[in-house]
Amino acid sequence: MKTYEPPEKTIKVARNTEPKKSFLSSKQNRVYLLIALLCFIAAACIMGIHFATQAQVSANEENVLPAAGSSAAPDALSGRLVVVDAGHGGFDPGTSGADGTREDELNLEVAAYLKTALESYGAQVIMTRSAKNALADTKEEDMAERRRIITESQSDIVVSIHMNSYTDENVSGPLVLFMKGSSRGERLAKCIQRSMIELLKPDRENSARSDDLYILRSGNQPCVIVECGYMSNKNELQRLKSADYQQQLAAAICQGVIDYFSFEE
Repeated sequence: MKTYEPPEKTIKVARNTEPKKSFLSSKQNRVYLLIALLCFIAAACIMGIHFATQAQVSANEENVLPAAGSSAAPDALSGRLVVVDAGHGGFDPGTSGADGTREDELNLEVAAYLKTALESYGAQVIMTRSAKNALADTKEEDMAERRRIITESQSDIVVSIHMNSYTDENVSGPLVLFMKGSSRGERLAKCIQRSMIELLKPDRENSARSDDLYILRSGNQPCVIVECGYMSNKNELQRLKSADYQQQLAAAICQGVIDYFSFEE
């Protein structure tokens, strides 16, 4: 008897019709992804460094000057020689207020207070003008004499006192000028400007700026012109005429000078 054996079944295996993924292609994708990730990290680091650098630059700009209004020692200016120049005088009144107030007279009053303030901290002061008269008979000769005093003084700094004026009566506030290109003059101007803002608290806060004026070019030492305020502004003119405010102006300028020399040391 033959044993019955069922016929062999043919088993069909369904083929996957989807294309097989290449191992090499998958590896390349991972490499590209890694490269992209590294580029992203590098870009983030560069941006972070950029913003950190910008922040540091801003901080340095803020801290380039010492704190204004700091407590100063009684001998803070000992050994320092300062030329204080009271602008205009005599036949040259400078600008004037609506009430006829002369700039040259206010300049002299503030300059005298500044001399006292500087000397109280040990500085030696040379005044280009101590009287109401000009230094010569003509404007050219007067300016030349001021330049001579400044040049021959061998002073540490020069502070020239003036009053401002403008067609717009609303413009106000003290303004300090320095010679363009003079880093020491710029630092002195910024010290005085900031001190005047913090101690006088003017309605308008101006920024020290450069200019090309005769007095600023009169010596090798740092020289600034302090425009104490605008005589064209009625309210500011009244303050500028006040002896109390003139003393405050002198004290603020003096503090700026102290700040400058403190930084230099």
